[in-house]
Amino acid sequence: MAPPWDPRCVRPEGLVAPTRVDPGGTTGPTRGQARGPAWRRTSAGMYVPSNVDGEVVEQRILEQSARVRGYGAVTAWAALRWHGAAFFDGTTDAGRGLLPVPLITHTKLCPDPRVAITQEQLAPTEALEIGGVPCTTIQRALFDEVRRVESVREAACAIAMAAAARLISRRLFATYLAQRNGRASPMLARQRLSHATSAALRKSSGC
Repeated sequence: MAPPWDPRCVRPEGLVAPTRVDPGGTTGPTRGQARGPAWRRTSAGMYVPSNVDGEVVEQRILEQSARVRGYGAVTAWAALRWHGAAFFDGTTDAGRGLLPVPLITHTKLCPDPRVAITQEQLAPTEALEIGGVPCTTIQRALFDEVRRVESVREAACAIAMAAAARLISRRLFATYLAQRNGRASPMLARQRLSHATSAALRKSSGC
């Protein structure tokens, strides 16, 4: 019998942070090594050894978080996963596709299918560093995830799964939404958040 599904997860050991090119080859690959088969490019000027599994969701998050320089953070599903919610595995289409890692940053970056970039405002109180990754807080990450998904049902599921992982209670998230009332957010997004939170509050478990 398979063990029961745990809504919480622990980041795996052995994650490898990307490094810059190092002319001496001490802290990273030399320029020549970076062009060879032993290294994999994760973003502009950043590399990991090619034997590092880039499909491990936490490894993907760690790699793409290196694009954030100063102001900004990983957010939405990726931040919720980094906070320890197992449901947010970064896949789509029943596991057949990978979601881009959502980033808030005002740094000008080249388009890349591995990331989804927004230049929204991020209050200093809504970001923190966890395990070397700049992340939005749980409340802000869930707020961004609820706006990212395409339906009220998916939004309600995100709220329920974050609550199941004991990251946040539904009522605490509803309070957070009430406090955001009047701040910049499209009317449609506010309506979805309201409906999704009401639906999630009626759920006892699951999606």
